[in-house]
Amino acid sequence: MFYILHGEDEFSRAEQVAAFKEKIGDATVRDFNVTVLDGRKLTLAELRLAADSVPFMADKRLVVVEASARFHRPARYDDVVLVRTAVDDVSKATLTFMYEARLPAGTLLVEGQTVHAATDLAGRVRRMPDEVRTALGGGGRNRPAQRE
Repeated sequence: MFYILHGEDEFSRAEQVAAFKEKIGDATVRDFNVTVLDGRKLTLAELRLAADSVPFMADKRLVVVEASARFHRPARYDDVVLVRTAVDDVSKATLTFMYEARLPAGTLLVEGQTVHAATDLAGRVRRMPDEVRTALGGGGRNRPAQRE
């Protein structure tokens, strides 16, 4: 299974990740079966290693890829905020999206990125179909033109 938890409500996201962790076997071995990876520095090899690892004394493992955000300026109540999302990088099995929020005058408020991995139904990292990679901007690692 593959879940994307997205949105500004960090508390709810953390609660959901905690709920997923609770389902990962006995509490005494849970930490051995949960891997948290930094999406900013993640390589495909690291993701595959984590996703393909056999659970330790449990039925399943949890691999969490965290996203990043860099805050530059605050938005104020009633501000109009423009949010842009673009495909930033496409590899054989991962996809990186970049995000930025700006005021209409162009002032950058926040920028961030998320890294997503293609997996099979068992949660193992797999190569993305060529037609999907092509539609997203390329067949290998690249920096395609921004798409809004």
